[in-house]
Amino acid sequence: MKMGKTVYIIAILCILVFASASACNAANASDSANKAKKLIYVGSASIGSAAYTSSSGIATVITNNSDYISVNCQVTSGTNENYSSMLAGDMDMVNSDAGLAYRVGHPEIPKGSPMEQIYTFEANSDVRFFTNCEPTITSYIVHANSDIKTVQDILKPGVRIGFPTPGSVSYSYNKAFFEVLGFKLDDLNLYYAERGELVDAFKDGNIDVIVSVIGNISKPNSVIYELSLSTDVRLISLDENTMSLYNSICPAYLKHTMPVGWMRGVDTEVVCVVVGANFIITKDMPDDLVYDMCKALFENLDELYQISESFNFITKETAAADVPCPIHPGALKY
Repeated sequence: MKMGKTVYIIAILCILVFASASACNAANASDSANKAKKLIYVGSASIGSAAYTSSSGIATVITNNSDYISVNCQVTSGTNENYSSMLAGDMDMVNSDAGLAYRVGHPEIPKGSPMEQIYTFEANSDVRFFTNCEPTITSYIVHANSDIKTVQDILKPGVRIGFPTPGSVSYSYNKAFFEVLGFKLDDLNLYYAERGELVDAFKDGNIDVIVSVIGNISKPNSVIYELSLSTDVRLISLDENTMSLYNSICPAYLKHTMPVGWMRGVDTEVVCVVVGANFIITKDMPDDLVYDMCKALFENLDELYQISESFNFITKETAAADVPCPIHPGALKY
């Protein structure tokens, strides 16, 4: 008889626990369903670029793993347009190089400094950090048998330099770097062109060196990779003094040692500059929305890794490393 009562009581308790759990699940489902559908526009760059790949990939993962957030990736010309669009309210989140994020996040940067000339936007206390993505590498490509061994050799009279087009961020920070070294662009023999055109001019022997963003930490971009397969090339490694000059322009310009075999022609370790890449938003984006975006992204990193190997850089450890501006409270909470 006592055993019967015990079983009866346990059965009642199980029913109560099940009912309670069901009620909690229903409440959570109801809470999720009650959240208004939210469409987020993210600014990237041109199709095929690293910024477009990272933006579209992150947009896909967040959208796939949220009941109410849909992220729409927009094709743009890159960092400067992205930031202008966010200021105008046309973008909710944008892919930015870490230099710009650092500039707008630090009002103490002195007037007239090289960094202020690179990033002409003013400091903005409304900008907030969301997450890092894979940094880009800037380097100097020469023919394998070239007499050019150092950055200083590039600046010697007669050297024909392939240079990024005016208006690009790459143009601005390389211009600032050469000026810190004591050279004006007008004093140099420069050929301005997009990366693909620079590669063609290099192959044809019309330029001696390419100054360009050549890829991400994980791999070279496609045109540089194809160049390395068809032409014997070498990368200029930076000495400590040159690297320090780069870093003096902007603390977000960081030293990176490229490993042997990163691409054909990298037969020894090469010291180069990496510029962080990240996503920024405004402080007005609701904390719970940003938290849910982080949750959808970082609890589904395996899905992100399947899109591209370049996403292997993004981990819970690297997501907020070397943060260039204040972190959004919602991201910080997550």
